[in-house]
Amino acid sequence: IPAAQSSVNAIIFLAPISTFDQALVEDPHVNRLEDSLLLWNSIVSNKLLRNVNIILFLNKCDLLQAKLDAGVRLNQHMISYGDRLNDTTLFQVVLLYFRNKFSALHQSHTPNRERELYIHLTSVTDIQRTHAII
Repeated sequence: IPAAQSSVNAIIFLAPISTFDQALVEDPHVNRLEDSLLLWNSIVSNKLLRNVNIILFLNKCDLLQAKLDAGVRLNQHMISYGDRLNDTTLFQVVLLYFRNKFSALHQSHTPNRERELYIHLTSVTDIQRTHAII
């Protein structure tokens, strides 16, 4: 394992944040975003990956904004979001919430506090921005 560990420079993790109101196909009782958070936690806490930098793409921001604009409430699907108001700044507040949620899991569970975490907000349909980030 140590030899394999040294050959990995970074892990790219793609989290579709617009799936907060969807369930897994294979288990309709599991929220898709909560499942992504569980997988994220297992990766950031893995001791074998302690020296591997992580690049997190909070993806599908365009679909997230469309859902929020249509009135879908995040707090109905993720209790931890609380009872924030649905106003014109909702999209930015939700983005910050997701960024902080993933970052907090990394900070509290990483075996290496010096490991770099890079977070990017993306939409796969925005090819130019995604290309520039990569």
